[in-house]
Amino acid sequence: MSSRRYSLQVDFKCSAPAYSRLQTSEASFKSCHVPVLAYGGVFLYACLMQLYDALAMHVASPGYHLLKISVDSNNEIIETNENNNSWEGSFYWNPIPEPTPTSPIVATLVSPNSSILINKPTYTWNTVSNATWYYLWVSKVNGDGSLTTIHTKWYTSAQACTAGTCSITPDVALSAGNCRWWIQTWNESGYGPWSSGMDFAPTVPVAATLVSPNGSIVDTTPDYTWNKVNASTWYYLWISKVNDDGSLTTIHTKWYTSAQACGAATCTMTPVGVTLTSGNYRWWIQTWNDGGYGPWSSRMDFSLP
Repeated sequence: MSSRRYSLQVDFKCSAPAYSRLQTSEASFKSCHVPVLAYGGVFLYACLMQLYDALAMHVASPGYHLLKISVDSNNEIIETNENNNSWEGSFYWNPIPEPTPTSPIVATLVSPNSSILINKPTYTWNTVSNATWYYLWVSKVNGDGSLTTIHTKWYTSAQACTAGTCSITPDVALSAGNCRWWIQTWNESGYGPWSSGMDFAPTVPVAATLVSPNGSIVDTTPDYTWNKVNASTWYYLWISKVNDDGSLTTIHTKWYTSAQACGAATCTMTPVGVTLTSGNYRWWIQTWNDGGYGPWSSRMDFSLP
């Protein structure tokens, strides 16, 4: 494949439907034999299509050059005028070097960049047009400022990028706390620079606020209602009987999904198979999401006569 591109402009006329011989003023570098399919220069362009590399070798300097064309030089084809079988004129030759390949520039990170409520985030950055690979590095930021590597992997542009952005969601669960990530670019010309680091923090849901049952009730299979925690995807319901000596006897413990329990603002569950008798009771809720366990709610006491 030629390493150069060329522009060539020729203005000429030729009337003989024969074969051509091409010559420049700099060198008689090659004969070009192609059928003339039409008048007015079609054969010349067909010929030069095959001679780009030869032109680059023999006509190195840009500018106007003399071009000589002869057709049917041996008068093998009978014509009414045998004196018009040659032509010469100037052409403009401008060899244009191919752009030198360069390594990619730095990537610009987009997200995650703050507190997040999931532990398997999607990492998004802006596309670098000439990058063919991207290296994702994710680290945990420890309390003393040191880093613990969590994930490192190369991803192709085809894997990660669409239109103007690139996104990857590694199957790597993060614990709650501060994290930092970077991207390095690469193509066949070499490594691009590392991006600036971007900090984020998977967070656990806050504590739930209990609503009812509370105080004295008469329903032996009560509904347990608490305010919804938007960041929580699971809720752990714990019910205990409070014994006369103050000790606790567990009655029910079970995880419920937010989809099972919650509406727009509140969550409610009625445990199956749990029928209470006379006495004092206490219950709690613990929240959870992919970032980890949230705190326990404050307790709520109720009683049946």
